[in-house]
Amino acid sequence: MAGTREHIKRIGPFILVWLVIHTFVSRPSITQAENTKTASPSIAILLTDHPTYREPLAVIEQRLKAKDRPYQIHTLPKGEDAKDKEKIIQEVAGQKPNLLLTIGREATAFAAEKIPDLPMIFCMVPNAFDLPYSAKENPQHARLAGVTTDIDPKELMEWITKAVAKPKNLVILYSARSKKTAEAFRTAGKKMDLVTTLIETQKKDFAAAVKTLAGTGSDGVVMLPDAAIYDTPNTRHLLLWAIRSKVPVWTFSSNIVKAGALAGQFCDMKETGVQTAEMVEKVLAGGKVAELGIQYAKTVKRAVNERTAELIEVTFAPEVLKATPERYGRAQDP
Repeated sequence: MAGTREHIKRIGPFILVWLVIHTFVSRPSITQAENTKTASPSIAILLTDHPTYREPLAVIEQRLKAKDRPYQIHTLPKGEDAKDKEKIIQEVAGQKPNLLLTIGREATAFAAEKIPDLPMIFCMVPNAFDLPYSAKENPQHARLAGVTTDIDPKELMEWITKAVAKPKNLVILYSARSKKTAEAFRTAGKKMDLVTTLIETQKKDFAAAVKTLAGTGSDGVVMLPDAAIYDTPNTRHLLLWAIRSKVPVWTFSSNIVKAGALAGQFCDMKETGVQTAEMVEKVLAGGKVAELGIQYAKTVKRAVNERTAELIEVTFAPEVLKATPERYGRAQDP
């Protein structure tokens, strides 16, 4: 009995050491286990500094924070300085993200070319179906998806036919960067017995394009969000011609409606952010980017200019006015 006690005294310290090792070393600590459990994929957000992108970005950030998704924002520098842009590439590479989220056409085009391999979700990109990587045969196609600022052509054409006396011949000015978008409108219009004439142009040839437009006998012009065509002088030129010629202009911006276009449809910036964040979550949950594809904005806003309607002698359908809270050109408007 005495020998047994002596043996326990001798091995006691070794048993204690073994217990410590077994408890705290041979299995993960609580902190390690929690980190493994809560580890979340990282998202790199790439954009240019533009006021239009602030609202969707704020919504996206809010959604990512609510899901405890780590992310880092990278702002693409203005100008063509290759060194500054190379720094952005290195910043993104250093972050080692699982997903790249781009906001705006410039950031999306840059990332598609300069940051390969990463799955990408984009938003706030006009004429998205004209981007080269939207084509299935493009090598980039399988890794890119997103939300375009474009309105579904079918939805816009249907609204035009309901808003005023049904037009017969619409005209769309387009450039190389909006050709597929223009063709989609023509296809949608054809199904509604609308003849849609497409006129290719660019900024410097805009005056000539308007002369061609004037000779078509059209009863409506659909503006595309194409920066290769429309700047402030060209937009003003078109609106003045349209009012003098009593031709409705259907546009993509509430500001242009306020300036004198008859009416317009455009995406809801906040809801575009929500829609984009939902796409991000689907990919992070294991969904395939290629299966999401390019999506039109789900939530569409509308605006009309009642003073322009008076000037060009057209009448809005009562149900259209009732359903459009954004109305300009009335006496009480600023």
